[in-house]
Amino acid sequence: MSNSYAIPQSKWHDGPAEGVVIRNKQDQRAKLLHPDFREVDDTVPVDGSATELAEKFATQHRFEKLAAKFEDRGRSVTFQALYEQVLEDIIREEHKQLYHGSQSVDMSEFRSEVAARTQAFLDDAQSRSGPSN
Repeated sequence: MSNSYAIPQSKWHDGPAEGVVIRNKQDQRAKLLHPDFREVDDTVPVDGSATELAEKFATQHRFEKLAAKFEDRGRSVTFQALYEQVLEDIIREEHKQLYHGSQSVDMSEFRSEVAARTQAFLDDAQSRSGPSN
């Protein structure tokens, strides 16, 4: 008997989904990730400017994934909501890398850079969808 599970195609971008959440009858959950999306388990500190780190972590894929979650829940994708969610997601997932480098990250500057990338994502999404009627 095989213990494999085929990760389905993503509903939000071309290619496979990042993974699936498996839930048992006691509502306990586990993540099953696609092999192309690996969790960072080792502390691999990153050093760089706030701009470089924002480019590394505030990715198009992250914005699309989180915006899709808002839409799935029937919520508007506003700047403030998306910005806060992206920051929370980055800090939760990349904490070890952001806070263990040889130099401290200027979080104020990092937030500003993420804000600029959030606005650019929303502007781009709006230009793709065309003017509202």
